[in-house]
Amino acid sequence: MGRTSEYDKLADKSNLTREEIIKNMLNKMELTPKEFAKVLLTDEKTVKNRIKKLCSSSEGMFEEADFKDGKPYKFSKEWNGILMALLDSSENTMAVQRI
Repeated sequence: MGRTSEYDKLADKSNLTREEIIKNMLNKMELTPKEFAKVLLTDEKTVKNRIKKLCSSSEGMFEEADFKDGKPYKFSKEWNGILMALLDSSENTMAVQRI
């Protein structure tokens, strides 16, 4: 019997929990909006809308194409942790602005 790696266990990513994504994938693997949504406790559409808002408010610093490889959104392992923080804090900032 051979050993199985963590990556083999992650082959079927559809049933991963929030904790598994944070522990095994964040800053280690490319993430999708669906996986971001699980971590941020929101839905995929909200993640995409936050990306659009981040891009529109960045004064040209970010473009939606920066977060896409072809058509779908994909978030690189090198910076998905900081992007997660930006998306999470952008929602908090929006909530504060509404008060």
